[in-house]
Amino acid sequence: MGGMGGKGGMPGMPPGMMGMMGMMGGCGKGGSIQMLKQTLMAMGTLPGGKSSKDRSDGQQLYVKGLPPDTTDADLHAIFGPHGAIAPRGVKAVLSPEGTCTGVGWVDFVYEEDAARAAKALDRMTLMDGSWLTVHVKNSWKGK
Repeated sequence: MGGMGGKGGMPGMPPGMMGMMGMMGGCGKGGSIQMLKQTLMAMGTLPGGKSSKDRSDGQQLYVKGLPPDTTDADLHAIFGPHGAIAPRGVKAVLSPEGTCTGVGWVDFVYEEDAARAAKALDRMTLMDGSWLTVHVKNSWKGK
């Protein structure tokens, strides 16, 4: 039985994955799901798996004007409907006191999703009359 796993592998499993599974403690026993996800991301198997250094500026959004109680989960909830967000791809910048400084970052998997989110959310008026500023990273340079 060949499959993608090659000689002695499991059908449908990419070459080299059996060895990787062995290093992680086997298939479902002893290894953690976190370790599996990290391995798959490092291999580039999951969308957005490479580090943020490997993403283009067009995939990264700078967000300004966030309320003090904003969390990473809030950013994910606001920006997620616009497209796939990279793992660990949201960050609300916190002050030493633990409140949001008003600034955040969102890293999308695809540039077109980042552009769509920026277009939809930039200059959105909040209930207190302030507004969000959402820009594709470095898009305002030279303006």
